[in-house]
Amino acid sequence: MVDGYQVDTGAHAITHLIEGPLKRLMDNYFDFLPVFEDYGHYYIRTENAFVKVPSNLKDFVTFDVLPRKDRLLLSQILTKAFTLSSFGIDLSNQSVYDFLPKKIFQRTPTILWILYQLFSLAGQ
Repeated sequence: MVDGYQVDTGAHAITHLIEGPLKRLMDNYFDFLPVFEDYGHYYIRTENAFVKVPSNLKDFVTFDVLPRKDRLLLSQILTKAFTLSSFGIDLSNQSVYDFLPKKIFQRTPTILWILYQLFSLAGQ
């Protein structure tokens, strides 16, 4: 709670506030460090169970909600993005669409997962 308002960090919990728009706002405009509640893990519902949403690359590789081939392809994309970012290459002007290989758009469950993540990260 901040002055009586509840602050929802939403998907920012996935990034652990290491970088991103919320982190930049805090660095530029806050003169204090807010204390965020640890909400634990996020889950999605499948036909048979609730499945923990992966928050690191190792968990993502074993995230069997998506087909193995797609997980491998997306893991390579995530690794590339992390590597470029760690070398100081600014990816903020590159769209997710441009970053993804076009063959991924032919895989309905995977593209729906990507769209869900984008929607969630956008705070929608």
